[in-house]
Amino acid sequence: MWIARESDGSLYLFERKPELQTQGCFKGQFVVEFGPASQWDSDNYDLGLEVNSKFCPEVTHENSPKEIVITKMEVVYVDSKG
Repeated sequence: MWIARESDGSLYLFERKPELQTQGCFKGQFVVEFGPASQWDSDNYDLGLEVNSKFCPEVTHENSPKEIVITKMEVVYVDSKG
């Protein structure tokens, strides 16, 4: 998985490594292209999943994208009655 911060501070999660676009309608955004860049089709692009911008404060627009590992955590419920 990959995470990237946009210049406005928003944070996005990607399954594949995104690239910062330098031209076109996504100029300045991190995007994963699946199809030919010359052919506009929303199925050809992954704009990522927006996540809480407070996550990963060490990730900046300048050092994006960063590869991350997400692991499953065990959930333990505590009985509030003691």
